[in-house]
Amino acid sequence: MLSAELERARQETVAAYWRRHHRWLASKGYVLRTSLRASWTPSASLDLDPRYLQYGVVIDAIRASDGMQVALKRVCMDRASGEVDLAHYFQALNGKSLRNHCVPILDILPVEGGEKDVIIVMPLLKAFDEPLFKTFGEVVAFLSQIFEGLEFLHDSVNITHGECVSRHLMMDASPLYEHSYDPAYPALRRDWAGPSKPRSRTSRPVRYYFVDFGHAKSTLGKTETAEVQELRAADIYELGNTIRKVFFNQYDGFEFLYPVLADMMQVDPVNRPSARTLFRRFLNVRDSLSESKLRSRLKHRNGEPMLRRIGNDLSHWLLTAQRAIIGVPAIPDA
Repeated sequence: MLSAELERARQETVAAYWRRHHRWLASKGYVLRTSLRASWTPSASLDLDPRYLQYGVVIDAIRASDGMQVALKRVCMDRASGEVDLAHYFQALNGKSLRNHCVPILDILPVEGGEKDVIIVMPLLKAFDEPLFKTFGEVVAFLSQIFEGLEFLHDSVNITHGECVSRHLMMDASPLYEHSYDPAYPALRRDWAGPSKPRSRTSRPVRYYFVDFGHAKSTLGKTETAEVQELRAADIYELGNTIRKVFFNQYDGFEFLYPVLADMMQVDPVNRPSARTLFRRFLNVRDSLSESKLRSRLKHRNGEPMLRRIGNDLSHWLLTAQRAIIGVPAIPDA
């Protein structure tokens, strides 16, 4: 009981920060949800999933000019000035290269009143695996973009990410939803008029992004140093480990990834491939996969009840046949 009360108190403290600044944010063109406005009166329960305010650093908002859903990230200059510098750099890169899979930066707002915070405005993104992938082709599209994005980071803009883990890989899920979802309750539409109903990535391709550059480092002018090579090799290892956990360990049929993952996770960093070599190798693997493999349904290693499996296989076969007939690509590149 006490821990629940403490958690609620912590959430209220987090929410209070945003309520304190909601009018200023509105003047900048960003509208917060009702429970994060100064006029909101606390009730018996927050209208938020507790996970939504778990960290309190990132919240959602609406851009008043066009109704776009955005994410606002609070960054303290005392602790993360480098992340703000990179945000300015990434903002200048917006739209210049399709190979760029760094989260787009829409706005950078120094907080008024002498506070040392900066609010970074980004598109509202979602975890890269929510909803779950349905086919091998969808996973191949994801890996293609992420490997391309890592090559762009390392070789084109000379930056190492520093934490290529699951929570820092996200997607712009907006193409999947006819009606916007509520980030605090993703199973519901934003207007709460019904459940959110995501469509498949195959029918609505999405783009994937690297986010959270709090541990990133610029390597410009020192690409041949041992330190930089170790940082890049660490990115390769962490990304390989993430792929292993999310796909190779969870689903059957990813044996084609094993040679690539084995090299990414070599114990000796010197033996790991560069991002450029990794991307080229993966493209060769991608080209070797048959269309039937790419359109195949992902099946969890834990299996399914027999009747459910039969039903899922049949419905997937019918949908796959329809997509093949009308020419929907097996790999939904975006």
